[in-house]
Amino acid sequence: MSAAVAALRTEPARLRRSRRRYHWLAILPAVGMLGGVPFVNRVHPMVFGLPLLFAWLVGWVLITSAVMGCILVLDRSHAMDGETPGAAPAAAEIR
Repeated sequence: MSAAVAALRTEPARLRRSRRRYHWLAILPAVGMLGGVPFVNRVHPMVFGLPLLFAWLVGWVLITSAVMGCILVLDRSHAMDGETPGAAPAAAEIR
């Protein structure tokens, strides 16, 4: 078993649970992009000169950036001991 796997197994369960909760936000953009396509797949109305479907996808690309930014802020706020949760261990820790 590698040291990285061992480090993940020794990580407190409380930290793993709290990290998972807000990481689920990353699913929202995919669901929004793919789930809404059947409902907005039409040329008219036009939004800012774009067909509705294209405007929908561009909107979700922008929302994706906002969601990922929120996840980054939450990751940094939950950092413990100078290490970001979910980050790969440093090379010195693996040896």
